[in-house]
Amino acid sequence: TDVVAVKEIYGGRPEIKEYIEKAPADVIIMQNFEEKGIGVVTVPETATELISGGVAPWTCQTHAAYQKCLFYIQIAREDAIFEAARTMPAQKILLVHDRGALDGKAYISDGEFAQIIDSLSFTEKELLARYDGVFYLMSAARLSESAYTTENNTARTEDAREAAALDERTGKIWSGHPHFVTIEQSPDFQEKMHRLLSAIEDLLAEKDSSRS
Repeated sequence: TDVVAVKEIYGGRPEIKEYIEKAPADVIIMQNFEEKGIGVVTVPETATELISGGVAPWTCQTHAAYQKCLFYIQIAREDAIFEAARTMPAQKILLVHDRGALDGKAYISDGEFAQIIDSLSFTEKELLARYDGVFYLMSAARLSESAYTTENNTARTEDAREAAALDERTGKIWSGHPHFVTIEQSPDFQEKMHRLLSAIEDLLAEKDSSRS
């Protein structure tokens, strides 16, 4: 899931625009927007870091227990990075997050996820509201089984069919956002990234226009 969130800080503080997407798209976004004079801060996927460090669905007592840990860290990380960005001198900063707070719902039951977010007094509507735009980059597994690989992320354990099913569920979870944009899979990765950048720029232009 690729989520782009825009948050604004007034009172002389920087304007902060938050993004959530999947590497290596974060590098492309950074290069594109820094060339336009906008600061970019990238935040790696929390799940990959946890799994690589030994905290995983198969090492925790239940998958729901793992997702609860992931959710708590995701929220704390988003809030901490946002506060750090507020101290930076740039007038516009893009916070590029790999994944968002609703992603975990794709991996457990609706009831289990509801209990997790309720433990921090969140609703799904409030989680969606943390982000001003959602850019959903469709998985290569949806294009073909041969296009899918786990070589670029050893924390992935799903086969192509499982990955495609999770990807479809993830897209549906985020589709309730008022600014949900699907970036469909393509054999040409650069063309896919061009569509992503154009969609982000359209959102920023729309937000700028609404303030003028």
